[in-house]
Formats: sequence, structure tokens, C-alpha cells
Amino acid sequence: MNEEQQEAVLSLSNTLLIAGAGSGKTFTIINKINYLLDNNIYKEDELLIISFTNESVNDLKRKINYNIDIKTFHKLSLDLIHTDNLKIAKDNMLSYIIDEYFNSYLINSNSNFLSNEFVVELMQILLYLEILYIMEK
Repeated sequence: MNEEQQEAVLSLSNTLLIAGAGSGKTFTIINKINYLLDNNIYKEDELLIISFTNESVNDLKRKINYNIDIKTFHKLSLDLIHTDNLKIAKDNMLSYIIDEYFNSYLINSNSNFLSNEFVVELMQILLYLEILYIMEK
């Protein structure tokens, strides 16, 4: 395990892994889960693993020896839709929030490239919009 993987495994804060294919994401996730559960830091029902593809979700499920929620963003969205506490803003409010967010990023950014944090926040906004779209259907 390299230094960055070890740091991700031992961190007790929420961990976001962004890396290319074959870089050891699955290995790191499995080791983090083992660390958290083997050391009684969390229980199985207190962990949620979110991945992008069904393929990666199924791969993790095959390799993990615990009963943990492992979902895609889409599955998580559908699960959220079925909760009673979901509150949705009106379309014009969502448009305003997104416009303000992008304008703020462009004004405050010193780079023409998108940061990892920006991409993650953008994904969260898109996930929220997907939930809204599905509920309106």
C-alpha cells in the first residue's frame, strides 16, 4: 500500500477516491472498510459505499466480506426518492442556485481547469437534479 492509499485507509473523515483505472481504488476501499470494521470504529450498517458503475459495485460486493450498502449514484437517488423526507425546490430556484454556483466558481477560480472539489460539487448538483427529474415524471 502506498502512502496516499494508507492515508485514505486511516482517515476517519469521509473519504473520496478519485483515481484512474488500475490505480488501486478497490484495494484501498476494501482496506478502509476492513480497518473501520475490524477496529470497531463503525458497524456494518453505518457505512455506505457509492460508486459510479454497476460493474464496480458488483466487484466490491464480491470482494467485501461484510454486509454493507454499496450503491451507484443512480440507486442512491432512487432510494432517496422513496423516503418521506425529500424536499424539492422549484425549478427556477434550482436554476438560480446552479447559475450562481458556476458564476462564483468562474469569478473565484484562478485556473481554466476544473478542480476535483468543483467536479464533486457539480456531481452532487446533477444528482439532485436527477432526483427532481425522476420525481416529476
